[in-house]
Amino acid sequence: MPQDVTQAAFMEKLDQGGFADMYDFAYMPQSFNESEGKGYVFVNFISPAVAGAFVGAWHKRRPWGGSSSKSLVLSAANLQGLEANAKKWGGTRMNRIRNAAFRP
Repeated sequence: MPQDVTQAAFMEKLDQGGFADMYDFAYMPQSFNESEGKGYVFVNFISPAVAGAFVGAWHKRRPWGGSSSKSLVLSAANLQGLEANAKKWGGTRMNRIRNAAFRP
């Protein structure tokens, strides 16, 4: 993921690409010092079939065109499911982050 892409821009591109309402969780960790993404994103799709369609549409592609010379490399995370992601990324640790753009 290009580091200059924001979480909101990623989600907008995801929605425009036909995946609106097909995911229930998205989180792009960011560096607070540089206000840039760390180069990866966690997305929980509503079904394995939707996740497979996303991989087919985005794997090894460059949805942001010239903003990055690297293609996206997609893989399944060790942590799966909305509840598991919300528990890991939505707890008190995230509540201390004041800027909502940096939270899941």
